Amino acid sequence: MRQKQNRASKWLMMVSCIMLLLVVGSGAVGAQAPPDDAMNFQPGDMFAYSLRMEDSGGVREGRLSIWASETDAGHLHLLLSGDFAGINFTTAAQGPVDDPMALFSNLGYAASQDLPYDPEQFVQFLFMVTWAFITFDDTILQVGFDDTVTTPHGGQFNVAVPGQATVGGMEGYAVELSVADEPSVIEVLYNPDLPLPVRGAITDEGFHIEASLKEYAKNRTAPDIPLPPRAHWQGVLHELVYHLQSAGLEIGEVRPHDIRMMDATAALSVTIDGHSPPAELYAFDPETTAESTLERVRAAADSGQMLIPEMSMEIPVVVHDQLMLSSVDYFGGDHHPNKDAIVESFLSF
Repeated sequence: MRQKQNRASKWLMMVSCIMLLLVVGSGAVGAQAPPDDAMNFQPGDMFAYSLRMEDSGGVREGRLSIWASETDAGHLHLLLSGDFAGINFTTAAQGPVDDPMALFSNLGYAASQDLPYDPEQFVQFLFMVTWAFITFDDTILQVGFDDTVTTPHGGQFNVAVPGQATVGGMEGYAVELSVADEPSVIEVLYNPDLPLPVRGAITDEGFHIEASLKEYAKNRTAPDIPLPPRAHWQGVLHELVYHLQSAGLEIGEVRPHDIRMMDATAALSVTIDGHSPPAELYAFDPETTAESTLERVRAAADSGQMLIPEMSMEIPVVVHDQLMLSSVDYFGGDHHPNKDAIVESFLSF
């Protein structure tokens, strides 16, 4: 297992480095940042992939389906479901249509929390590769292109476009990426009109991983699939954020937040009315949260203070059923300038 994880981590890190290089621009690669439509899914989009991994442990196969829909807040919602090596998995993430970094970050967090290790790597790979390719200029996506790009730190990788191909009924540019002095090769069938690759593969010494599109469709309704508790409550917190916004509060950056200090099921940090630090929203699943944590939440509902045993301290909070609001009261007696309106809206959710 450790060897498999190290190999998967190696190629994922390779993709990460190439993505970074493409985003910042180097050599023949455009220097623009990813545009606002980098995650250009449309509500109703559906992608179905076959997954395959082969290494010294043998061959493992599976499938991955991705549905895009629109939330009441006008956000893009992605539902991911499938199975790999006999293990089923599901997760979901959402974010503003015009903020691809937020959606990418939320999706990466969801995958890391809810998916088994190997499916998580497939998801990271599919989304990272396409985002990187958006920064290619027109001179690269031409059949016959073959050039070595030198990074600012002296590293090199080669980009080659030997031709075009069709997989799953969708055509794309066959792009090969390789790093100097490394046996790894990334192969991508890239269609500029799609938010995900038609095919993506990594080949290394004794290791091969591949995701191939089996079906792409528009105007599909996402199925009603039960979500893991974290993904479900993260969605509830996003609905809460929309509720706060509907009450007239100005919502800025919304990001996944660390759940460990509160022992919560899900958490978001939310910038409200441009004020820092951001407010914190937590959710506690009554079925899976430890009873000792639920007891502290119930006590906090009465006292307005959440006990953090590991730190031997209490934090000011507001509790509403399974939800908790924090970071609107600060140490020293100060508070968020619009605290009353935030608390009122929170308690009316």
